[in-house]
Amino acid sequence: MSIISRAAADGYACLSSWADLLDRINVFPVPDSDTGTNLRISLAPLQQPDLTQEDLPSLLARSATGNSGNIAAAFLQDFLQAKNSNQLTEAAISGRDRAHQAVLDPKRGTMLDVFSALVIVVPLILPLAAGYGVHPIHLGIIFLANMQIGYCTPPVGMNLFIASYRFDKPVIQLYRATLPFLAVLLLTVLIITYVPWLSMVLLG
Repeated sequence: MSIISRAAADGYACLSSWADLLDRINVFPVPDSDTGTNLRISLAPLQQPDLTQEDLPSLLARSATGNSGNIAAAFLQDFLQAKNSNQLTEAAISGRDRAHQAVLDPKRGTMLDVFSALVIVVPLILPLAAGYGVHPIHLGIIFLANMQIGYCTPPVGMNLFIASYRFDKPVIQLYRATLPFLAVLLLTVLIITYVPWLSMVLLG
């Protein structure tokens, strides 16, 4: 199993443990309370230890269910075909395009935005990180942690508006409430960035 495939399997394990919470907080674009369940079912092939890159696209296509599951499965069908870090950019672009085709009416503010961000940022930072000897897995974790800060930063962080809708609270109130968590996130990003062992230890 490649490093990328192992990272996907570890990611699936984390996703499964949080699936119930994802179901409860899902409100956009449709409050159907099944996002976590659909992702857990759709991405189940990622946990197979004997999975090969050749088998992955068909397995993901057959297991995909619901909008979120179809979007994620479509992206990963292409993205996980990358055999090394040099192929990640092309794989991300192909996966992004496939993910947008997976639903009839793609919406901004959904996980599709994450894939679009990957396509924009990965080509810029991957060569730079490689030049400094940063492992692609470590880079990916740094990237996602920083993106989460962006989603929670007032005044236009996407997560703030989703939380305002979900919990029926004024968004201005959430601006104040999120500041302590932003401070924790900033500290966490610094630790993740300068202590690579935390990101790489599960890779053995």
